[in-house]
Formats: sequence, C-alpha cells, structure tokens
Amino acid sequence: MIRSTIVRYYVFIFLVQFMLWLPIWVVFFQGRGLSLTQIGVLDAVGWVFMALSEIPTGALADRYGRKISFVFGAVCLTASMFAILAEVLSPVFLAGWMLWGVAHTFFAGADAAYLYDALKLRERASDYPRLAGRSLAVVQGSQGVASLLGGWVATYDMALCFVIPGVIGLAAAIVAATLEEPIRSDMGSGHRSYRAGIVEALAIASTRPVVRWLVLIGASTFVFPFLLVFMLLQPYATGIGFPVWALGIIVLFRGVGAVAGSLLGARSMVLFGATRVLIGSQVAIVLGMGLLAALPIPPIVVMFTFIAFASGLARPVLSTLLNMEIPSEQRATILSLQALLWTVLLALVEPALFALAESIGMPLTIGAAGIALALTAAVLIGLWHRAVAERPQALGLV
Repeated sequence: MIRSTIVRYYVFIFLVQFMLWLPIWVVFFQGRGLSLTQIGVLDAVGWVFMALSEIPTGALADRYGRKISFVFGAVCLTASMFAILAEVLSPVFLAGWMLWGVAHTFFAGADAAYLYDALKLRERASDYPRLAGRSLAVVQGSQGVASLLGGWVATYDMALCFVIPGVIGLAAAIVAATLEEPIRSDMGSGHRSYRAGIVEALAIASTRPVVRWLVLIGASTFVFPFLLVFMLLQPYATGIGFPVWALGIIVLFRGVGAVAGSLLGARSMVLFGATRVLIGSQVAIVLGMGLLAALPIPPIVVMFTFIAFASGLARPVLSTLLNMEIPSEQRATILSLQALLWTVLLALVEPALFALAESIGMPLTIGAAGIALALTAAVLIGLWHRAVAERPQALGLV
C-alpha cells in the first residue's frame, strides 16, 4: 500500500514539475518586449504574492489535508499557464503571472510534509532521507526532461512551452485526487482552528533555536543557487555565445547534476554527517559561482551542473533535519514558513541582480552573488551548529 502511495505521489510531483518553459521563459518574455529589469520587477511582485500565500496555504494543508492542497494548486497552475499567454501587461496577463507563483505555494511545504507523514503513519519515518532524495530526483528529472524537450519545442513555437504544462496540470490534479491522506482524520473537525495552527507553527519556529536556524538556512542559502540555475543561466549562456536551442541541453545537464546530488544526499549524511555536507555543499556552490564570474567562456557552463549537484546534495539533508524537529500538526505550516522567507528573499534579490547585470554584466553579478552567499551560509550554519551542540542528544546525524 505504501509503495502505491509513494509511486502516485512521485507521478504527481513529476507532472507539476514538468516545466517546458524552464529553458526559455526569460528569452520568451524578452521576445515579447519585456526588458530584464521589467521581468525582474514582475517576478518580484510575483514573489510578494507567493510570500503572502505561503503560510495560509501551508496551514490549509495542515488543517484540511495535503491532497486538497495538491489538487487546488494543480488547477491554479493550469489557469496561470494559459493566462500569461494573454497580451503582455494586460490584466489577464498580470493575474496569470501572479497566479503562476501562488499555485506553487500549495505544493511548497505540503509535498515534503505529505511524504514524511505517509511514512510516519506506517512507522517508516527512517526511510524519509532516502525517499526524499528520490523525490527531489523526480523533481529534477522532470525538469531536466522538460528542459530538453522545451528547447526543441521552442524552435517551433515558444508558446507551446506554456500550453502543454497547462494541460498536464489538469492531469496532475486527477492524480492528486487519488492520493491517500496521511494525517489525522479529525483535521477539519474544529478541534484546532486555522488561525491557531498558524500561531502554533510560528511559535515553534521562533522559540526553538535548532528549528529557527534550519528554517533560515533553507530560506536563504538556496536563494542564490536557485536564481543562478533558473534565472541567470539563460542570459549568461546566450551572452557567451550559446544559441537558444542549446539552452535545453545545458539545463538538462544541470538537472542531471541535481538528480545525482539528491540521490546521494541521504548517503552523504550517513557517511560524513549533516554539518560537513551542508558546509561542503555551500563551499562548492560558492566556488562554482566564482569560476563562472572569472571565466565567462563556453566550457565554463559545466559549473551550472556542478552547482546543481551541490545544491541537490544539501536539500534532502536539510529537509530531513527540519522534519525531525517539527510535529505533524504544524509540519506543512512550518515548511511553508521557510518557503515564505525564501520567497521574500527572492523578491528582494532577483530584481537587484537583474538590474546589476544590466549595469556591470552577468559574470560580475554572479561573482557578487557568490560573495553574499558565502557570508550568509557561514553565519547561519555556524549558529545552527552551536544550537545543536547545546543539546547534542536531540540529533544523532550531525
């Protein structure tokens, strides 16, 4: 039974992450008349809408069920894909752009919470690091295949890169509707109010040092790698001479690196410990960004794969550590709080990086982002490690 549940969960994740637009979306909207700065501003507003949605949608998943959250998010994703094909800057286009990000808040937090609680229900929570790594591999694999196909589809009609995922979103909603709900059956009975759930989750995140620092590490240190491989890769690669059709191949290799890292995350935590994995991954990412800044030549695009591998390695480790610290009743809400903080940081950083890139060039911008990441990671991982050391009995994986 658990095998069937996990397989259907993986299918759902694969479908909602099948982003044909991934390798071409910046170029697509530039071709429709938007500048990089305008795209950055639009995305920043979109991140704000996401931020405002994160905790409410996470609390909804905790109170009414992860499955309901999945279905609603998939339907919203479909609507957004078709709306953003309307006339640029029209009301429908702007609504679609905002919904594009909001739809994903119904998955963020709820996905990891669903997997952990489905395993916990059957006393198999110890399998979470391994299966979470596979889940992240499914995400990256879906995005990798979609990216490869997206570059090819874009040579015929870039708009199809949004139409097809829109149709697939409806299929994802159907799959989500078949999932088993793993959390308690009285979640909507009124024993605990929607508002109370949010308050309890915020209290846990703010008063428990280990939880607080893990939330902040996940929220901040993944911002720069995300922007690098999802936003900056396209203008960087085309700027050093790659044609548009080759972007899908570059993103595919980036996805392969992320899949490999995700699959090795649980094993690396056992072999080296969480602290070494987190520190090592951040050092690798900063090194890769430094090389992209210093050597803007075609062969250096391999660093995007290297950075994706390092980021993929850290994600299941961090997810496992955080899930171990939080109760099921607040799990999706706390994970959504992390996503909220991540979204807020994206809203602040993305337009600044795009504007900086138009001023000093993409390579130097990536170098500046690498320095910022190094400082942020050093401070937060240090604070987390100190908090763990003060209660060493709590975690046995450090």
